[in-house]
Amino acid sequence: MVSVAPSAHDFGSVLVGGESAPLTVTVGNTGCASLAVGTVSLTGADPGEFELRNDGVSEATIPPTSPHTLQGVFKPTSPGAKAATLQIPSNAPGNPVVTVSLTGTGVPSPFGERGRALRRGRGDPPDLQATAGVTVRIFPAKGDVNGDGRIDLVDLRLAHPAALGLLVLSPEELDRADLDGNGVVDMEDVALLCQLILGGCG
Repeated sequence: MVSVAPSAHDFGSVLVGGESAPLTVTVGNTGCASLAVGTVSLTGADPGEFELRNDGVSEATIPPTSPHTLQGVFKPTSPGAKAATLQIPSNAPGNPVVTVSLTGTGVPSPFGERGRALRRGRGDPPDLQATAGVTVRIFPAKGDVNGDGRIDLVDLRLAHPAALGLLVLSPEELDRADLDGNGVVDMEDVALLCQLILGGCG
């Protein structure tokens, strides 16, 4: 008999162009004889949005009580809900293919066009730039809650208590802290901000 854990996993919200933390899938043998596993694959609606890594399961022979593992990650290339099925074929009697349902949601980058806004978020160019005699104002990027030209822990210390209802932000701060654009600052915005600070936007 073959055992697989987990049987389903939701990676949650991940910025487009980024990737989730890896999910470890454990494949075990609860029978008395060795289990011969075929090639593990991704199928379903959006297999290209997910990726397999460290595959110690494909083409393996798994003895009883000695499970093997592989990892999966969610790497959305476009916004919206994504789904795929991890298929694990084997010679298990009566259960030749075991599946793991994988889901996740791609979230648009709060920067829009990454180049200029991302550089601004890292504190590079000044607020005013002159090009061909025309002065263009670059506003603070989404995530730069306090508008100081950097996206860092100071911004997180403003967004997190605001999401908990413990701090009232100014209209400008609220707009920059509302990373998902739903009109409120909530824990989803805090999670996205954490990803930006940790380098989720590359």
